[in-house]
Amino acid sequence: SSNERRGWPLRDLGGRRVGAERVRLSLGAAMGAPSDGEGVLRLAFNRSRWSPEGEESGREFTFLLSCLTADEADKVMRFKFFADKQRALVSRLLQRKCVELCLGMGWGSIQIKRTKGKKPFVANANSGGKQARGMPNFNYNVSHEGDYIVLASEPVCIVGVDVAAPGQSRRNNVFSLDKVFSSFKDQLTEVEWANIRCFG
Repeated sequence: SSNERRGWPLRDLGGRRVGAERVRLSLGAAMGAPSDGEGVLRLAFNRSRWSPEGEESGREFTFLLSCLTADEADKVMRFKFFADKQRALVSRLLQRKCVELCLGMGWGSIQIKRTKGKKPFVANANSGGKQARGMPNFNYNVSHEGDYIVLASEPVCIVGVDVAAPGQSRRNNVFSLDKVFSSFKDQLTEVEWANIRCFG
């Protein structure tokens, strides 16, 4: 592709090299289509597995940053540390991809705003796409901490999601994931445990 000839070594979420014009398709292919029904999406991204060459000054990161609005890109770049910039960038890309997949809206037409409680929402959801057909209350939420950025969406019910990484945010303390799991042993079903364990 022309972008590859210009030296844009982009990778999709699976780590394969792709041309810049295929990034949106690759993000969709790696994350999958909505599951459990239209408008229902559960996504998780491990930022520790993504090391773009040149960090925020590299071509891959700057290209992905250019997929956002100028205001969104500015907010990403306000962070001091690269890990925070990664989380902010991936969070915004996941939100746009979620809306594109679930509502059928064009990437450039999506307007994301936040409620007073800081929950993101699609400000122009009724201006196109398929919200009126079976998704009267499409909403999503996103969270990030440590290595993970997660997103959940629902067509009717209000959805919330939160991720915590106490072992990563307190690196000097000893942290045992087994201890955390054992404290929740009786709180989750086998299916829920299988879903948790599939993320490693």
